[in-house]
Amino acid sequence: MGEDHHDNVRSQFDEIVTNPDVNDPKRNYIRRHLLWRLRTPLLREIPRDIEWQIIDISNDEFGDMKIIRESGWCKVFGLNKTLAQAADIYVSGLPEEQGVNFEKVDKIRESIGSFDFSNKLICIAIDPDSPRTLIEGNHRGLAFQIHKLRSGTADHIPKEIILGTSKNMRQCAWFCQ
Repeated sequence: MGEDHHDNVRSQFDEIVTNPDVNDPKRNYIRRHLLWRLRTPLLREIPRDIEWQIIDISNDEFGDMKIIRESGWCKVFGLNKTLAQAADIYVSGLPEEQGVNFEKVDKIRESIGSFDFSNKLICIAIDPDSPRTLIEGNHRGLAFQIHKLRSGTADHIPKEIILGTSKNMRQCAWFCQ
């Protein structure tokens, strides 16, 4: 499936994804179907007892989110790195080993201020107060954090994220502690 397919799906279902009503069972079903259709390898690892909610976060909490524990991201940044640590590494000079689409990160970063990033980042955690791992939106998260580091401004940092919590999250391959 190419990027054109994903753009078509995004345009068809933009309203229920960007303005989620988590209390609407029909819309939850559609969102779950879309996620499973496009993100099966990712979601297969998430505990079945996960509970989802939309939460407010501060700029500091944003930078403290861990990047996904995925081979490409870990190869470039190492294990258990926060967005702030990954942005520092990026700004200091990227390692020769590449496993992350940095063209995508740069394109997002260049769009900050001229494009409305309305899709919420998705994180997982053991509970709402424990460390969070970013599982959807790592490229955006890194681009936002790099922009904050370089510009000194944080008005572009998302104020809300979707958080999935489970006491069994340590069993998830993507989760960082």
